[in-house]
Amino acid sequence: MEWYTVNSDGTSPNLNKFETRTTGETQVTVTDEDKAHEIPGYVYQADYSGNVLSGDPTTGSLVLKLYYLPEDTEPDPGPDPEPQKYTVHYSWTGLPAGLATPPDDGSYSVHAPVIVDTGFYNGRQVSDMWGTVYTFSGWNSWTEGGYVPTRFPMPAQNVTIYGAWTLYVPDFPWW
Repeated sequence: MEWYTVNSDGTSPNLNKFETRTTGETQVTVTDEDKAHEIPGYVYQADYSGNVLSGDPTTGSLVLKLYYLPEDTEPDPGPDPEPQKYTVHYSWTGLPAGLATPPDDGSYSVHAPVIVDTGFYNGRQVSDMWGTVYTFSGWNSWTEGGYVPTRFPMPAQNVTIYGAWTLYVPDFPWW
């Protein structure tokens, strides 16, 4: 069994104490008493990657190892949290339900590039079962209008983009 101290950044281990134990057991585990070993100015770090807390001594020599960091060391906060993500939601205005499915919503980090779905373009038409035709007239930032670029950086809020449809009226004279 070995007890080590390391720098506050977790490097440069120094052997503080060692103890040889002989056991006829096939599995050896560090006990709470072993973890309670005190090294002045240091504290045991259960999550330190170099710890060897158990093993099978019958496979060869086994050295259990415990590592201690200085008491004033801040614990490692772990990996950075996932960045906050916001949703781009597509919706229709001016089109009866069921004639066309809006693009799927997307989830983006702040400042990530959002590319507006171009599968729907100005002039695209759909018709219902009675032959009524609707024409896609573009993407808007609100239900009454407002230009949406085809590419923009994601803001720190959810965004709804409205696809505007208008009733198609043929442009030919009635005789």
